[in-house]
Order: sequence, then structure tokens, then C-alpha cells
Amino acid sequence: MYKLLVLIFLGINTLAAKENTDEIAKNIVLGEVFSSKNAYFIAFSKETKWEDSLHFHGLNSLSEILTAKKKNIILPCSENSYFLSKEKSKAKVSYFVGAFFSTIMDECVEEEVAQYYANQKIKEAYNIFGWAPTLDVKNISLKNNDQLRPVPQTEMAKMKAEKLQAAKDNKEDECTTEPQFVDSAKIFLEFDIGNKGLKGRLSGYFNPGCAGHLSDIYILDIFKGKDLIKSYQTFHYQGGI
Repeated sequence: MYKLLVLIFLGINTLAAKENTDEIAKNIVLGEVFSSKNAYFIAFSKETKWEDSLHFHGLNSLSEILTAKKKNIILPCSENSYFLSKEKSKAKVSYFVGAFFSTIMDECVEEEVAQYYANQKIKEAYNIFGWAPTLDVKNISLKNNDQLRPVPQTEMAKMKAEKLQAAKDNKEDECTTEPQFVDSAKIFLEFDIGNKGLKGRLSGYFNPGCAGHLSDIYILDIFKGKDLIKSYQTFHYQGGI
């Protein structure tokens, strides 16, 4: 009976922790800010409620923490989803190096995007991660040394199945590009959340798939101490080649 009660207690705690991380994931977003001061974001969660303002920091570059005010919600492949080409014109450049929202031939962005406006001058475009003001994000630590994200045991079976399928497709000459998998994800940064030992980690990798459908995959891991509680993914689709 004692062991059963312990297992029930641990199960309840695990469920509560995952519910808590779901709330955190709703409040963390990724995107890019431009010299026009326009900032664009995509969410990790379909339940994200876009706040009136967001804090943001460089995703893979050192920057100060800035704030941006909400302007607009841009629907997938709507007229406003061609914002990258407009930002190029404003900045008088032909391309942005490593642009978060890059698409093939400047096609439309196929994800729902939230547009914000930064409260300070932006010298040049850079990729960012943002969070709701209610979330206590601190001690942001960049990882710019190509450090690979460790693959959790819970993701191993799916990854192995995907690799087996890719090998089969390649053997049958169905692949025109070499797909990448979750074990190629590199860590961008880590950060603390609040004062209860929770930590976040952001990683990403580029996957052309088997047939040249280019996607950027982003992963949010949330930890309690060194123990991974839950992972979340979002992606930006660049288009087919």
C-alpha cells in the first residue's frame, strides 16, 4: 500500500509539473526583429495568447533585453505574410544573413505570425526569442560553440524509425536531399525560469527532408534541475526546392 501511495504521489507531481511547463511553453515565442523596429514571432503552443507586450533577447547573438508592443496577427499566406521582402526594402538590403523567416523565392510565410513593435532602436536584423512579461526569465546563457542537444530517451524510438524510413526511401531513389533528424539539433541558449529550479533550453536544426521540403525545426526543453520534464517543438517552413 505504501509503495502504491508513493507511485500515485509521484504520478500526480509529474502531471502537475507537465501542466506547469505547458503554461510556460504558451509564453515563449521565437522570431526576428528588424531595423524598422518590427518584430515577428511564431509560437510553440497553439494555445498561446499573444500578450499586449513581450520581452525579447537575441536567440543566437548577445543582446540586451528589449520590449515590444503588439501590432497585428498575420495569418498564413495572407497579404501581410510577405513581410520579409518588405523588410528588405526598408533596410535597403538584398538579403538578411540567417533570416528566421526566410522562404524560397520570398514566398509567403505559412505559419501564423504575431507582429510587434520594439521600444528601442534596432541597428540591424537579428533572430530573437521572446516571452510574456508574466514569465520570470533570467540568467540567459548563449551556447555559440555548435554544442549538440542531447537526445532524450523518449525521442530515441521515433528518431530511429525516421532514420530507417529515410534509409529505405534513399535506397529506392526517392530522396533528392539528405534529411536531418533531432540528433542534429544544436543548442542556442539556456535560461532560468523563476526561483524554483526550472530551466529552459532552446535548440534547433535545419531539415530538408527527403524531397527538398525545407524546414527549420525549433525545440524548447524545460527542466527541473537536471531532469527533463517536457519538450516542445515548432517549425518554420521555407518551401520546396
